[in-house]
Amino acid sequence: MRLGVAIVLCLASSVTHAAEVYPAKPIRLIVPVAPGGGADITARAVAQKLAAIWGQQIIVDNRAGAGGTVGMEIGAHAAPDGHTILEGSMGPVSVDISLYSKLSYDPVRDFVPIARVVKDSGVRAE
Repeated sequence: MRLGVAIVLCLASSVTHAAEVYPAKPIRLIVPVAPGGGADITARAVAQKLAAIWGQQIIVDNRAGAGGTVGMEIGAHAAPDGHTILEGSMGPVSVDISLYSKLSYDPVRDFVPIARVVKDSGVRAE
């Protein structure tokens, strides 16, 4: 299974306490897929780098199910303190909105992209 064109880290919502030193506590990185695949491996590599930069623990929380919507819902309803980030991909961010008649999150309204961590190289296996 190929990764989508891009994987985006998204804040569940904006940081409300700008005066605090960020991050003030461990960061929860929600990955809406099962452990062991490409998105999970990417998330763990990113978590390791962020932990070194921020000097704070990054907890990778795999929440697979329903085409990624389980993890996306958890991220959308997380506390708006900036200490929960989410690895989004093409499916749950842009495709699921047309597949499911009722989602408990809006990928445009409920998430703020903060970084693209994977880009399609354009190389195709033949």
